[in-house]
Amino acid sequence: MDAPPMSIIHLIAQLRFGAGRYVVDTAIEQARGLKHYVAVCVSPDADAYWRTDPKLVSELDAHGIRIRTVGDFFQRKAFQIHRAASTIAELKKDAVGPFIVHAHTAMAAAAGYWVKPDVLVASCHGWGTSRPSEMDLQDSLAYQLCDSVVTYSSYWAERLKNDLAVSNPQVLSIGLNINRYPMGEKKCSAKQEPFRIVTACELTPRKGVDLLLKAMPLLWEQMPDTELHIMGDGDAVEDLHHLAYQVDPGTKKVFFHGSVPNPFDRLADFDLFALSSRSDNMPVIVLEAMLAGLPIVATAVGGIPELISTAECGTVVAPESAPALAQGIMAQLKTDRKSMIRRGSQGERFVRQRLDVKNTAAELDTIYRKARKNRVFVQR
Repeated sequence: MDAPPMSIIHLIAQLRFGAGRYVVDTAIEQARGLKHYVAVCVSPDADAYWRTDPKLVSELDAHGIRIRTVGDFFQRKAFQIHRAASTIAELKKDAVGPFIVHAHTAMAAAAGYWVKPDVLVASCHGWGTSRPSEMDLQDSLAYQLCDSVVTYSSYWAERLKNDLAVSNPQVLSIGLNINRYPMGEKKCSAKQEPFRIVTACELTPRKGVDLLLKAMPLLWEQMPDTELHIMGDGDAVEDLHHLAYQVDPGTKKVFFHGSVPNPFDRLADFDLFALSSRSDNMPVIVLEAMLAGLPIVATAVGGIPELISTAECGTVVAPESAPALAQGIMAQLKTDRKSMIRRGSQGERFVRQRLDVKNTAAELDTIYRKARKNRVFVQR
């Protein structure tokens, strides 16, 4: 007998980039595959950069999933969080089965708590390196309100325990809708130099694209024709253009592509994917690069080392080190083409076999129902 449906409300500050992609895929699978009643609530756009992606909204709408802009739980002000909760609570009127709130930030968890759901779950997607220390206390208190806290790597599970006193965070397998990523030809098998490196991310200091730019002159000493292609936009874009001109005055080997709506569609045209983050969890763009069959070089932050090591699809290097990035990239590019293709294929196979959103949605179902059962037991 099938389990009864639930009403699941996802709360995320803005539906954007990797976390937004993951939330959309999860919500659609919960609604379409598991037949739950699902809605997504977001804060208003903060500015032109911190805004919800209309394309992701369109995907939800195409599957009949409501998306509502509620009060601001992004700015960490109590009265705004409480106001958002009042709006979210209106969704309880139409709830079918247990009313589940799944928050994707700590402050969203605070808003979810005021809604008085049957179950409150929070996902920790990680945080940056330079946020104010008082946020640790705020987030710790918010997470204590939850029935369960999940994250996507053992690294962040330990950070939650050690830094925020979260007693039992669960590591959840991140998942994507694999059907959206068709298998394609490994184009690099027929290519000759120059090698083409690609990175795709939000252009903010946290993502460390400046380190990648500083690594390129070291790489050019031995591989002078190698190209670097940068996809993305963000508040550091002007500084990065200036730095690119310093390392490549002729602007012949560093290329900015701006915001690319569907990076996966272009990734297979490159030879290697590089990510030089200063802080991360389990970046969706790395999973997409693996699905495109690219070997990976990335900094050893967050959940990236366990992902790359388990999939055997590339190299991790020390963070905050342009020389380490250059050395790691050089080591990958100097191997023969067959080895590069093999590593790329191993990464693609790993994601297709292990990181399907169907698995994530099933794991979440178990978490929700167990938390509900524990609550009923305690109330008795």
